[in-house]
Amino acid sequence: MPVVPGYFVSGRCWEDAISVTFAGHDSSNGRPVFIRMNKHRRLENARRSPLRRDFEICKEAHCAAILKPIDLLKVDGIEYLVTPNNGTQPLAEILLQRQPSFVQSLG
Repeated sequence: MPVVPGYFVSGRCWEDAISVTFAGHDSSNGRPVFIRMNKHRRLENARRSPLRRDFEICKEAHCAAILKPIDLLKVDGIEYLVTPNNGTQPLAEILLQRQPSFVQSLG
């Protein structure tokens, strides 16, 4: 499990092609958070990180469905994106758990 200053990391939630998401709590107020970490440890300086891109886009988005980022940290060259944990899950995870039929997915 990663060590992220200011946050208690409690467990792994899910994984996608570029990142791993962990559950945790903000150590200052105890609120639940998601902590996302790049799978690729170090990125080339010329290439913008996917987590930084998500941080910038979500920070400016005016949509209730998009979680507003709390923090973007870099520890030992590894970036972590922190968002509030409001009980939501990525669509891919929901589909894997429920496995709707083709007909259900059209409705």
